Amino acid sequence: MKWKAPEFIYKPKTPAWYIYSLVITAIVVVIAIFQGNPVFLIFIILAEIMFLYFGNKKPQEVEYEVTSTYLNSIKWTNPVYFKDMVHYSLYHYPDYDEYLVISFLTNGFLNQPQEVLIPAKDLDSIYKLIQGEVEEVEYKETLADVILHHLGL
Repeated sequence: MKWKAPEFIYKPKTPAWYIYSLVITAIVVVIAIFQGNPVFLIFIILAEIMFLYFGNKKPQEVEYEVTSTYLNSIKWTNPVYFKDMVHYSLYHYPDYDEYLVISFLTNGFLNQPQEVLIPAKDLDSIYKLIQGEVEEVEYKETLADVILHHLGL
């Protein structure tokens, strides 16, 4: 089964979001100047530039495919086989009814959870292909997830 979905959930940023970000950065820049730490100062300025750039980035539509043995995307080098998955979770992102999120963990070397958006209307079809192949666990939101969602990232 194939479907198209955004790479990630995009939350439009308000002018206040940019103002808060710049004010916090200005405070930290002043601290770096008073400490006489030019390396930290450069790091903070570069981090803010990246934060503003990636915070405003809109997701691309990506094509995904799920079969009885793997999950794949045209943006990935290789498909993720169910036999290589440790577990997966399904959860609903607040205020985003069109898609659900499948978060899965692989047994790779750097095993960070990966997330894929699934159209809510296709959930049953996709769930039937995955169910029984990989252990389903309850989604537990990490502190990083809470902070990133709150920041709109």
